[in-house]
Order: sequence, then structure tokens, then C-alpha cells
Amino acid sequence: MQIFNLYFGRSVAGRAEVSDKEWREFRDQVITSALPNGYTVLDGQGAWMNPRLRTTISEDTKILVVALPDAPESRATINRIRSLWQRRFHQYVVGMTVQTGCGSFSTAEASSMTASGTTNDVAVHYGTDGLLDRILEALTRAGKHIDKLSINDLGLVDEFHSRRRLATEELARMLAPVATDHVIDIGSGIGGPARYLAATYGCRVSGVDLTPEFVGTATGLTGLVNLTNRVDFRQGSALALPFPDARSIWHGRRTWR
Repeated sequence: MQIFNLYFGRSVAGRAEVSDKEWREFRDQVITSALPNGYTVLDGQGAWMNPRLRTTISEDTKILVVALPDAPESRATINRIRSLWQRRFHQYVVGMTVQTGCGSFSTAEASSMTASGTTNDVAVHYGTDGLLDRILEALTRAGKHIDKLSINDLGLVDEFHSRRRLATEELARMLAPVATDHVIDIGSGIGGPARYLAATYGCRVSGVDLTPEFVGTATGLTGLVNLTNRVDFRQGSALALPFPDARSIWHGRRTWR
């Protein structure tokens, strides 16, 4: 699966910016027909420096996020959408980023993932030997003392998601756990958000991840910041969580209570 992010700038030379009505028309006429299985649209603001005046230029932007099969047809569909926006609104370019990922969009698909062994494929795909040692070497080169690490020191390497610690802080404020809560971090990676929650809010956190190397690395890093009394990690699947007493669930960009 490939995850495409398209950035549609709304500024148009010689006229007012693309209006909400024009955007809705383009969305309905072009994007929905090209991507009938669904997509996400976010509001953003692009910014860059004017090289002559050295001031910030900003532009309102619509961000299209869609997950598609890793196939030439998917890239062709995306390029058609970009081209039609450029022609309709006289844009030089539509920015694009692409990531490789995996996911499921229905209960039936989730069940078939387990049955077909896809969970094992995910673990193999992301697994890497010696991850903890490489992280510690990098921290040492950055001037950190391994025996005196804090969660802020680890923030350089242990939050893989977009916007890193800032996103973690925003979601944590939304979740607002208390010390008596048991929070489950699904897809916990090497444990950055889990350690942040425990250190900041005093709650208990358990991380679950499919990849054994991530679980081992998360456990090792947690010991180095003295949080093993409140944070633990185990290999497992989001489809079979062994936490009947958990009151809050944390997953990537969403939280549930």
C-alpha cells in the first residue's frame, strides 16, 4: 500500500484564491470520481521564505490523503488529479509526498489479515537487528550521557509519526489521562509517546506492537529513563488486545476512552 499526500495551493496569480465553492466543485467532479473508495482532506498552510526580502510567504492549502495499492494504476490516478488541478487553476505544481504503509479499512479485511499471516509480514518488514545499540550510539555522538537520559533526550529518536513530540503533546491533552488510568498504545513502536504519557501524567501505559525488535528496543529505552514501573511493552496485535482493564486507547493520530 502507498499513502499519497497531495498539497493543493489555493493562491492563483492575477485573481482571488480558489474559493470554497471552487474547491468543492473540484472535489466532487474530480477527486471523488477518481477515488470512489474514500480519501481524507485536511486544511493546511504552506510557508516559505521570499529570497529577496527574507520574509515569510504563506498560502492556504488543501491536503489530500489517500491510501492506494502499490501499483502503476494508483500513481496514474494521482497524477491525473494533480494535472487537472494545475490546468483548472493555472498552478505550476501540486506538491506530493508518498509513503509505504499497511492498513485495514473493514472488519472483514482485518480478519483476513490475521488469517493470511499478514501480521507476521508486517513484523518482518519493520524488524531490524541491533536497533537499540544504534540508537544509543547516535545519542552518544549527540553528546548525551546514556546513564542520565531523559524522555526529552530520547525525543530526538523515538517518535516516528508526523510532527513528532508536538503531535504527541496535542493528543495527550485531548486524552487527558489521570494517574489511575491504564492507557494502551497500539502500534507503540519504540515507545516515545508511551513514555511521554507516563512521565507527564503519571498514568500506567502498556505498548503493543507487532515487531519484536521495536518491543525490545522500547523496553530497553524505558529502563534507561527509569519508567519501567509505569510503562511496559509486549508484542501483539491490535486485533487481540489482552487488556480488559484498560480505560484509554492511544493509536497514532486518534485516542479513545
